[in-house]
Amino acid sequence: MNQIDVWKDRLAELAVFGANIQPGQLVAITSYIGKEDVTRRITRAAYERGAKYVDVLYFDQWLKRERVAHAAEDTLDFVPPWMTERLFYLSDEHAARISLSGPHAPRALEGLDPARAGRDLLPYLPETGEVVNRMTTSWNIVPVPTPSWAELVYPELESDAGYERLWEDVAHICRLDADDPTEALGTAMNQLLGLAAEVTAS
Repeated sequence: MNQIDVWKDRLAELAVFGANIQPGQLVAITSYIGKEDVTRRITRAAYERGAKYVDVLYFDQWLKRERVAHAAEDTLDFVPPWMTERLFYLSDEHAARISLSGPHAPRALEGLDPARAGRDLLPYLPETGEVVNRMTTSWNIVPVPTPSWAELVYPELESDAGYERLWEDVAHICRLDADDPTEALGTAMNQLLGLAAEVTAS
């Protein structure tokens, strides 16, 4: 197993730990084209922790491009009601939610009218804030590198080298390079909370 595969497995374990997945719990993953490998590893880790069912939604910025470029303008802010219903169902069932972040197609919307593009916010749902405030779901957001993201961050490097470098960055930030990433990240979070408390008190 190469180093990136090790980091992917550790990231998957960290994701399900961070979402506090419990036996019998529903798990919802929001992912993107290009992040399938890590999505599958998170799914496996969730089932190993006892998840009842893992539901995955994939999004593709290139499909969004087709909508922004060609759909009638007054339909661009339409959100399919079943997506909102799914979110509220997850809330009612006290599910765990994991979102994978980081661009998979950063140039997909190039050349399009920004005003039109700004009307289509999917996969973000306006009701997400309401569900977060309810505190009915445990959730987290996980950065997952892609080659196209690496090209933005390290344009001077060859594609493979840039991709590996971006994984090194994510591994360091998420403490995947530690012997126990969950413990190391927990320690770092406690330090940040301590500093925040000191600033608030001063």
